[in-house]
Amino acid sequence: LVSEFYKSLDVIKQKNPKGIIVDLRNNPGGYLEAYLEIANNFFKKGETVLIQDFNGKKENTIEISSGDGFLKDKKMIVLVNEGTASAAEILAGALRDNNKVKIIGEKSFGKGSVQEIMPLRNNNFLKLTIAYWLTPKGTNISKKGIEPDIKIKLTEEELNTLGAYDGINLIKDSQLKKAVDELNKIK
Repeated sequence: LVSEFYKSLDVIKQKNPKGIIVDLRNNPGGYLEAYLEIANNFFKKGETVLIQDFNGKKENTIEISSGDGFLKDKKMIVLVNEGTASAAEILAGALRDNNKVKIIGEKSFGKGSVQEIMPLRNNNFLKLTIAYWLTPKGTNISKKGIEPDIKIKLTEEELNTLGAYDGINLIKDSQLKKAVDELNKIK
């Protein structure tokens, strides 16, 4: 939710940390408009944040940031897993493409398609893929996902322990621990 993001952004602005970890694990993404609004905080005005590829049926659309990019210069690491999809994947890919941010975890889901629902008779619907979302460097993530720079698979024990969010736990979450270690290496 965009409102949750802005609550976190307020905390970041108040505390002004040296770096942040963007945890996109199990984030199914969302609407393009929400992604673009959030992206305005990560990228400078005028930077490409997404390309919509209509597969030759019409000209590609390039979406650019219109915000202040408050988080642009923060040291940053991104966490992803197979539950990271859609706009969350594009954010991870755009952060890597534009800001050279490292991605840690497991390959993301691979939901990079734009779909349109068309109503049919008798309360039936047809879902059509009309375009693909590409990262700023043109990477199509549909059915491929985002490959992390550092692959770490959580153990069964970690998965069972982390089932219910109970706060930050560097002992029970090897992906998060690695993210902290990598964040501390950034100068």
